[in-house]
Amino acid sequence: MKVFKKFNSKTDKLFFSSDFHAEHQKSFIFSPRGFNSYQEHTDFLLKELYKLDYDTTLVYLGDFALNTTPERVKSILDTVKCNIIYILGNHESAPNKIIQEQKELQFGISDKFIDVWPIRYKTTTFLGYCGAIQVDNQYIYLQHMAQYIWPYQGDLSWHLCGHSHQSCKILNTQEVNSGKIFDCGVDNALKYNKTPFFSYSDIKQIMDRKFLQKRDHHSAPAK
Repeated sequence: MKVFKKFNSKTDKLFFSSDFHAEHQKSFIFSPRGFNSYQEHTDFLLKELYKLDYDTTLVYLGDFALNTTPERVKSILDTVKCNIIYILGNHESAPNKIIQEQKELQFGISDKFIDVWPIRYKTTTFLGYCGAIQVDNQYIYLQHMAQYIWPYQGDLSWHLCGHSHQSCKILNTQEVNSGKIFDCGVDNALKYNKTPFFSYSDIKQIMDRKFLQKRDHHSAPAK
């Protein structure tokens, strides 16, 4: 898979996250994260998101908001200052309506079964259901759900994902023997640094501890 954008770790401010579930009115989401209500939870997430400035890029791996409208999501994205590279998750009803609207406006395509990527809305770029970036010489594959085999895995590429909300232990911070794959969602981030985000340096420190796992004939020897 081709790289969407290249970054320089010395000059580019880069953060990663997934699974905000803003406006999600279910206690099984906000209570384990330490919040007393969905509104308190949403307010915290958006306050932190709005802190990211114009010179910052957030790589976001899906499931931004639930139980809400496209207008509400638009109002959030209209307020955001940072650039967002957005990979779609499995709870995307409001963002998908924004994407469909922009697809018609930008490309004149109304058929919902035809995908066109990327789709841009203000400072957010929707890449679809998977994508890749490069930081320095590090290739990073992006997908909401963890993938068992991903591009250039045998060449020590990283796979960042979300979706599991810290429930899949082999994807978490402390796991080192399951390959260079990591769930960078909010649940792991809050435990790691009490914010909804991982910086690139956070991700690098975590990935440097993880060993390559040989999974098929494409993989290099474990290192």
